[in-house]
Amino acid sequence: MGLILSKIFSVLVIIGIGYGANKLNILPSEIEPHLNRMLFDIIIPGMLFTTITTREIDPELYHMTLITVLFTIVFIIFFLIVGAFLVKLLYRNDHKIEPGVHMVCFASFNTALIGFPIVNSLFGPDALFLLVLINLVYTIYTFVAMPIIMNFGLPKDPEAQSMTFGQKFMKAIKPILTIAPICVFIATGMLFMGLRFPAPIEECFSYIGSASTVISMLIVGIQLSRSNIREVFKKYKETLFFGIRVIVMPVICFFVISNLPLPTMVKVAFIFTASLPTGVTPAPLASANGHDPSPAAEGIVITCIISMLAMTVTAMVLSGYFHL
Repeated sequence: MGLILSKIFSVLVIIGIGYGANKLNILPSEIEPHLNRMLFDIIIPGMLFTTITTREIDPELYHMTLITVLFTIVFIIFFLIVGAFLVKLLYRNDHKIEPGVHMVCFASFNTALIGFPIVNSLFGPDALFLLVLINLVYTIYTFVAMPIIMNFGLPKDPEAQSMTFGQKFMKAIKPILTIAPICVFIATGMLFMGLRFPAPIEECFSYIGSASTVISMLIVGIQLSRSNIREVFKKYKETLFFGIRVIVMPVICFFVISNLPLPTMVKVAFIFTASLPTGVTPAPLASANGHDPSPAAEGIVITCIISMLAMTVTAMVLSGYFHL
């Protein structure tokens, strides 16, 4: 419980620093676009190369690796479908929201900053290895699929009718023709070809990439400063939407996944992932792609607070049920 609280506390404190720095005009709102560009054009590429190319696919664990990678794709799609259903149910008369942003937030997990140390401490290195694989697939999904999914449910572009198929195609894939997704493709290719950068370059990428989490959370704080933070939990639809994400979804995942013919540690890794708070990347990613980042920023605060209880209960249930 103490480890969970310390990680959640760190997230909220750094977001609070961004919030306070904006209110004090130390980090004014005008700086947000520049921070976003630095994050996705410089810092995130360093993080991607560090995260992906330095991993190794263990031949001895190839079967479990393949199962985990394939099931991660199913896992994310399932969360996206449930998120889309809840958006239709809760926001059916609200035409101001962007359904795609809500969907990607629902299928977002803070695997690295919060998940890694907690899973390693509670369930050991085998579960951590599987969570690293989940995070690898999730990283590719974040920078390749998320920008496209964020456009889901938006009004059709009136100019689209006069576009050729090629123009429509290029417009659809435009979000992934940027530096971060291109780095994902390059790094993934290097992973499967067994290629790595020389040690000094890897160390440089590691230093650059290590700033990604802090910068992302500062941006979230700046975005939240435009809202009344005391009013966040009074938005009952958002609280219900994200409450379902971290309370109901782990329960559903437990009853579904625990009965599947999967190795025990694979089950543990995915069920616990469902209880993690949403990741910090969707908020700056939404802002960088011209979407309203408010739901993503507010979702981080809501899920971080609720998931303190959700992660604790989930860890206790998994430990008892699987005799860990």
